[in-house]
Amino acid sequence: MQNKKFLSVISLCAAAIVSVSVLGGCSGAPSNAALNSNKAYAEKVVADFASSQNSAEFKFSDQAYAKGTLVSMMFKSDITADELQQIARNLFLTSITVTNEKGEITACYPEGAESGKLKDSKDKAAFNKIVKGISEKLMNDPVYNADADTYSVLAGVKRTDSDGAVIVGFDTDQYADVAGTNLAKSCGPNAVVIKDGKVLSSTLDGIAQNASLDDIGITSDDLNKESFTIKTDDKSYTASASTKNGYTVICAIEA
Repeated sequence: MQNKKFLSVISLCAAAIVSVSVLGGCSGAPSNAALNSNKAYAEKVVADFASSQNSAEFKFSDQAYAKGTLVSMMFKSDITADELQQIARNLFLTSITVTNEKGEITACYPEGAESGKLKDSKDKAAFNKIVKGISEKLMNDPVYNADADTYSVLAGVKRTDSDGAVIVGFDTDQYADVAGTNLAKSCGPNAVVIKDGKVLSSTLDGIAQNASLDDIGITSDDLNKESFTIKTDDKSYTASASTKNGYTVICAIEA
C-alpha cells in the first residue's frame, strides 16, 4: 500500500513538472512562432519581387512606348485639334506633345496647353534628346500622386511622319506593382518594406511611405536583432526584420 501511495505521489509530481514545463515553454512562443512565420512568408514575397523587377520595369516601359508609337503613327502635320483629342481619349492619355526637327512644339493636347521649345519645358525638357537623335525613346521616372493614388507617366518616341518627337502622358495605378509600393500588401498585415533607408511600402498603421528609420523610431542596429519594439499610433509591436537583395522587410505583431 505504501508503495502505491509513493508511486501516486511521484506521478502527481511528474505531472505538475510537465504542466509547468509546457506552460513555461508556451510563454511568448506562439507570438514568436507567428512572427517568424510571417517574416519567412514576407521574405519570399520580397525575393520574388526583386528577381522579377527588371522584367516588370521593361514590360511597363514597353507598354508606355507603345502608346507613344501609336500616336506617332496616327499623327499627321495637318491633324485637327479635335482629331488629336480623339486619339488622346481612345488611348486614355492626359497629354500629347509633338515637336518638329528643331524641337519646337507644333501640336499638343489639351489644345493650347504648350508652346515654345521642348528644351524649355518644365517637365519635358529631357525628351529633347529624342529630337537631337541622342535617344530613340525615353520615359520619365513616374511621379506618384498621393491624392489619386496613381502615377503620372511621360513617354517619348520619334515621329514617324517627320523629324521630331512625340511625348505622351497618362496616369496609371499599375506602376505601383512595378515600383513596389504595393509590396507590403502582398506581405500581409503589419508589414513594412524598406529600400535605401526609406519606407517603400507599409501595411502597419502609422508608418507612411518614404518615412525614414528615425521617423519610425528604430535604428539600423534594431534591424539586426532577433526582435525589437515599434511604437506607433499609441500601440506597441514586437517586430523582426530581414534584409536581402537590398530590401529590408519588417513584420510585426501587436504586443
